[in-house]
Amino acid sequence: MENNFLYKNGFDAGKYISFEEQINNGKSDYYAALRLSSDGWHDSKNSYFPFIENFITTLLYCYKELDKRFAAMGAMGECVKLYVPMTCGISSNTR
Repeated sequence: MENNFLYKNGFDAGKYISFEEQINNGKSDYYAALRLSSDGWHDSKNSYFPFIENFITTLLYCYKELDKRFAAMGAMGECVKLYVPMTCGISSNTR
């Protein structure tokens, strides 16, 4: 579900790094964020910040992991870095 949301909103790292897998790798943090975001829900006093913070942190990790994979590829990784934005519809002016 998250990959589909991210892809539709221009975040293409999920095509190469599974967002759901990263959530699963940090599931204790994910469930803690869900719990914290739900505290006070019945009284309309909950905060979505813990969940959003976890979501953004996980997304950042996906991009860092993608960057590490490019770096591990050496010169070929540089070619891929140039190719991926073209296939994802990302303009070079947006970097």
